[in-house]
This record gives sequence, C-alpha cells and structure tokens, in this order.
Amino acid sequence: MEMLTLILSLCNFPIMEFNGSALTATTVAPHAMTTLSPAQLKSMADMYWLKQFQILQIVYTVSYGIMFGLSMSLLVYLRRNRSTAYKGNANAARKVILPSFEPLFWVIAALTGVYFCYFLAASSIDYVTPVTISWFTETVSQGRQFTFFVVAAFLLQKSVSRPALVRSMVIAAVITVIPIISVRILDVKAASTQTSFAVTCLLRAFDTMWFVWMLVRPVSRASVRTQREFALFALVYYASSYVYAVLILMHNYTDSAMVVFCTVIWASFAPFFVWRLLRADTEHWRGLSERACEFQQHFRENQGMQEIVSAQGLHVLLEMHRKDLIDFAHLELQQVLGVGASANVYRGKLHSSIQVAVKVYSPTEISESTILEFSQEAALCTALKHPNIVLFHGMCICPPSICLVYELCRGSLEDALRNSLSNDHTEPLWPK
Repeated sequence: MEMLTLILSLCNFPIMEFNGSALTATTVAPHAMTTLSPAQLKSMADMYWLKQFQILQIVYTVSYGIMFGLSMSLLVYLRRNRSTAYKGNANAARKVILPSFEPLFWVIAALTGVYFCYFLAASSIDYVTPVTISWFTETVSQGRQFTFFVVAAFLLQKSVSRPALVRSMVIAAVITVIPIISVRILDVKAASTQTSFAVTCLLRAFDTMWFVWMLVRPVSRASVRTQREFALFALVYYASSYVYAVLILMHNYTDSAMVVFCTVIWASFAPFFVWRLLRADTEHWRGLSERACEFQQHFRENQGMQEIVSAQGLHVLLEMHRKDLIDFAHLELQQVLGVGASANVYRGKLHSSIQVAVKVYSPTEISESTILEFSQEAALCTALKHPNIVLFHGMCICPPSICLVYELCRGSLEDALRNSLSNDHTEPLWPK
C-alpha cells in the first residue's frame, strides 16, 4: 500500500486509504474525499507506469541515438582524414587512428545502431511491453557497459590484431551477460527487493574494479591521461547507477528519474572518450607519446641490454629507425603481389603518388627475436644504396603489422633473367 501511495502521489493521482471494504482516496485538495475500487486503483497505477515507460523509451532513444551518431561521425571523420593523409597532409595524418582500431568503432556503431533502431520503432508505436521485464531493462543497461569493457579489454591485449579484438569482444560479452542471467534467476526465484539490490550492487562493484584498476595502474599503452579520463568517465556512470538504485530502493521515484536521465545522457558520450583513448594509443604506437621518450632514454642508457619485448620492444624499434620511419597514414596498400611463408608483398602508394612495393609482416606476437630481425633488415636496407639495388623508402609500423617499403620494380627477377637471355649482350651489374 505504501508503494502505491508514493506512485500515485508522484502522478498527482488521489492517495488512497483502506477503510472497511472500500478505498478512500484523497485528491489534491486534502478535504475532498472519493472512493475508488481496487480495479480503478490498479488501472491508475498501470497508467502511471505506462507513462513512465514511454518517457524512459524516449530517453533511451536519445541516448543510443547520440552514441550511434557519434560513432558514425567519427568513422566518417577518420575516413576523410585518412584519404587526405594519403596525399601527404601531415596535419590530417595526426588526426587518424590505426586502421586496426577502426573495426572497434564499427562494433560500437553496430551495437548502438541496433538499440537505437529498436527504441525508435518502439517509441513511435508506443510499444512498452518489454520495458516491464527486468532482464530486458538490464540488457538495455549492459549495452552501454559493453562499450566500456570491449575498450578496456582491448587495451590489455598484447597486440591490436583482429583476433585480439575478437577476444576483447568475447570478454566484454561474458562480463555483460552475467548480470542479465543473474537478474533473470532472481525473477524466477521471486527474490526480495533487498536481495536483488544486494546482488546487483555486488555485480556492479566487480565491474567498477576494472576501471578503478585502470585509474590507479594504467597499462603501458596510450597515455596515462587518456586512460584515467576514460576510467573516470566509466566510474561516474557506475556511481550514478548506484545512486539511482538506492533512490528506487527508498521509493524516491522523482529524484531517481532525474538521476536515470542524467546517467543515460552521460553514458551517451562514450564514443568520444573511446576515440580520445584510441588516438592516444595510435600516438603510442607511432612512438610520439610521452612514454616513447622514457623508452628512448632507457635504451640509450642500456645499449648492452636485451631489447624489451612486446609493446615496449616495439618502441625501441621505432626509436632506432625514426629517421627511416614512414607514417602509416601516408601508406596505402592496394593489391597483393605475392604471398610468402612469413610475409605478403603488396603494391601500394606512398603519399598517394609514389608507387611502392610493401613487404608486410604480421607476426603472431612481437617478440625479442622479431624485433631483432626487423632491426637488422631495416638497418641493412638503409645502408645499401646503389643504382642496381632496389631503393628502400623506409619502415612503417602499423600494428599488428610491420611493413618494409621498397621501390616498385617492373617485373620480377625471373622476368629480368628471361629477358636478358634474349638480348645479344647483358649490362653489367656494377657502374661503368
């Protein structure tokens, strides 16, 4: 009875009191008294919840619409800057992220697009039935949290390859599905409100620890600032979620509705923070972040030590060959020329005008031996400058691949040898 009293008072509906076999309702004027039957009372409560669900669906539509719009806008922005960077525009090159990061934005855009289309259609026809189901409302909430976790898990991967993205998606899916299953089990078991609240808070606390750890101990990628910004963004969302859960438990529906609205709108800007984080990670792989300077100094002071493996080792490689480094934004791969056991060769364009041959290595992991191999090959190619030797343009780091860029020659060695047999004489391989 207390619950219904609070609900109806929020809607400016009469407040009922039980007296014998009838319900006495106090309207807005305290002295005016009417009598309502239980059926009328239930009908009024249903009308209230229907109105609240309709408003909530509109809020969800706006929220996921913002997330979807931001994701698609960023994808268009990145594509346009990439096409400009191919022409040699250094300013545009600084605005793009690694091509291997783009699928992550497509995942976020696809997920938020599905939610947006559903709520847009449901709001237009006033379809509110699923919103009354607990596990469905939890699914709506977990859709936003999937975005948080897929990025957090992706940063913990040792590489930025497509399998790494798939692993991150699986981890994020498992984390977000567990609360949905838990809510469903609580519904089937008809658990009390207090029990459901305790279980939900426990699961939220586990989720929160991911971002507390990111805030306190950032990984050796991207930048400390952007990681902490993203962690704080997620923690504000979880703190707001806890506040409105407490308000609902206390039957303070007016304030809880405002907190829900603010929380949903806050979470809508997740793609922006994801973009900042991935852009910082791109600078990390370029060797231009703050950590790159630390690695460079560390390498200079310890010339005799073994090279650092994984991401740190790649930074050492970048610093050793900085003068021969080609920005990935200036290199465009066009078609496969050959496939080998350890690398593929592509025809490409450098600065959208120079035809080049690109030898692309995609190791399963960047190990100590891999770094040493590329260091030696790049150093050798740089030293060999001769008219009869293929010109080496430089090395391009585009995780998860490492590319060596050469002059594009007409034909192959086999073609050259065949043509030489048909000629009366053969030009020497050394200058006259």
